[in-house]
Amino acid sequence: MKENERLKLGTTKIILISTGVTSLVLIMAALVIGSLPLLVNMILLSMLLLVVPYSAYKFIRLKRIKSYEDELPNFLRDMSESVRADLSLIQAIHAGARSDYGMLTQEVQKMSNQLSWNVPLEKEVNPPKHDGADHPLSEEELDWGNPLKGPIQRDGSNPDERPGG
Repeated sequence: MKENERLKLGTTKIILISTGVTSLVLIMAALVIGSLPLLVNMILLSMLLLVVPYSAYKFIRLKRIKSYEDELPNFLRDMSESVRADLSLIQAIHAGARSDYGMLTQEVQKMSNQLSWNVPLEKEVNPPKHDGADHPLSEEELDWGNPLKGPIQRDGSNPDERPGG
């Protein structure tokens, strides 16, 4: 394991560690001062500090994922229609990047840009390997749920569906 991999922390861990340390400092300060009402208030404030930032982060993250899920069928429908109109998958993604898919638009444009920079299509449609960072789905769920996974050529075609291939 490389040095930078060991030091890599997810956003969730950073939030929990920083709020935990802040909470401990507040409780220790109340203990040093020696006031029981202040200690009780610091404990309550510490509980709020632990719960509110983490809950807000999770809420925003889940809201973003939900908006992706809401727009994904529209994106896949557009991709399907484009491929039926004899566009390659890459051309369909470039065409889809000009459409509005809400929060998903940014991800589609990013994929289109990377494809225009000759990043392999397989790298774009296959999920990244889980590296310990925050991810809403496990690696198995990502593998199973990827509708674009399979043998894809650079032009976006499936070699099993080519005549004579």
